[in-house]
Amino acid sequence: MNEPLLSPAPPAQTTSFCFSVVIPALNASARIATVVEFARRSPLVQEVIVVDDGSTDETAALATAAGARVITSTFLGKGGSMADGLFAANEEHLLYLDGDLAGLVPDLVERMAAPFVAGRADYVKARFSREAGRVTTLTARPLCAPSSSSSSASSSRSAASWRRAGRCCAAFDSSTTTASTSGC
Repeated sequence: MNEPLLSPAPPAQTTSFCFSVVIPALNASARIATVVEFARRSPLVQEVIVVDDGSTDETAALATAAGARVITSTFLGKGGSMADGLFAANEEHLLYLDGDLAGLVPDLVERMAAPFVAGRADYVKARFSREAGRVTTLTARPLCAPSSSSSSASSSRSAASWRRAGRCCAAFDSSTTTASTSGC
């Protein structure tokens, strides 16, 4: 089912929804500072964490200079870096961004946060020109699949709930600014 969950973005206002942005990165020196600075501009973002996966370039130094807290991944690979960021985050709500993103629309954070703020999703996954990568196949699809173990009484919509078990998903299509929900 397609719903315009992300359009228009809600106006910036004081909210209890504050986000930690987690950026897994490997040799992303060409774009990392721009992505960190982009994330820090959102009033919803309280911290930006770059999880360095053993970069051999200046990724960590550039991310630090741009205002991110940089940690080193405990395991090699994007999935391990994502988990490290999850557990290092101080905020209950998370937004993952790739360290090499370009062409980001100014209100992307707010549009992706809108389903959380509205109470319509526990998980929002951006979708770009590719149909699906390994992270989507191995992580997002299983998390978004309806589960018989999910409790309808669970109302927590935070990283803490995802540390236990997620229930709802909104898949954001960057080309149409619409989202579809599943498992809700």
